[in-house]
Amino acid sequence: MSNLWQSGTVDLPAGKTIVGYGAGLAAHQALVSGRHRPRFLVSDRAENAGTVSLDGVPVLPVSALEALDPAETVVVVLAFQSQSVQKIFARLRPRGYIYGENLIDYDRFCFASLAERAREFLCRDLDRELFDRVHLSQQTTEADNRTGALGTFLIAELLRHCRDLGIEGDVAELGVYQGSNALTILEECPDVLRARTFHLFDSFSGFSPDDGAADSHRPLDDFRDVSFSDVERRFSDFENVILHKGYFSETLEAVQEKAFALAYFDADLYDASRDAIEALWPRVVPNGLMVFHDYVDRCVQLPKGETKPFRGVSQAVDEFCSRTDGVKRASFPETTHIVLIKSD
Repeated sequence: MSNLWQSGTVDLPAGKTIVGYGAGLAAHQALVSGRHRPRFLVSDRAENAGTVSLDGVPVLPVSALEALDPAETVVVVLAFQSQSVQKIFARLRPRGYIYGENLIDYDRFCFASLAERAREFLCRDLDRELFDRVHLSQQTTEADNRTGALGTFLIAELLRHCRDLGIEGDVAELGVYQGSNALTILEECPDVLRARTFHLFDSFSGFSPDDGAADSHRPLDDFRDVSFSDVERRFSDFENVILHKGYFSETLEAVQEKAFALAYFDADLYDASRDAIEALWPRVVPNGLMVFHDYVDRCVQLPKGETKPFRGVSQAVDEFCSRTDGVKRASFPETTHIVLIKSD
């Protein structure tokens, strides 16, 4: 790619103005991860833009870009999902912003920070070529990936970690949605799952109406735009994939005799996360991993108008860790994941 992306890091030219496009959770996580700090953020969602800030960085209306010279500016699109990123790219292209030259996405912006954290926690270097494949695949996938390309890449690396250490057992994903996260790993990193059964759990009809008390600020009618027949079609060529359709309270009993090397939770809400932890932690093998998406600071305050993050996952994980011995944990704020390792 271009001169902004060299050797697995973002090389920002000295003297240029760095602007973050977005003032939501991705912007907060990028600022927390912090290798480069934008001079200001722009947002078309935040109310009162121009008078508010996020983590000490001013939030301005998108019109603020009109006063900047694209030749002297680098815009970082601070959004997790590739579909959102592509829409913003399309808006910025007519203004003279070219991807790789003066325009970069969240995944590449945060890759080096994620790599440093993984090196400390996993004692291994991340595979940049694998990242590039995963990143590229998200530009063309038909299924929406709420994990984000960088998050999917992290899960693939954690599976490589299990393989290289000889950690045996099945793999589970709880909260599949349209299947893009699991499908990308199967296609771009097939060796990590070839000898394992991959269990995919989801209602494929959205949240349970009985869940969500910890996240009452979020609409519970999300994730219903799923065709189960489409999900079945996407995984029809993979003999090691088993789809478990239904709420976790109904389906997890089917794997109570299985052993798991890695269980990945993208269940969003408190009750579902708590129930899944209680059901699967005893089935995780020594040195095995439990991974949770949407683990964020429950006190984070985003500008009014930005989508508030889920908080129930963080609550369920913190409660579990406070009462459970033999758990090593590492947080990856770049992807809003936390990883728990079970002691041997």
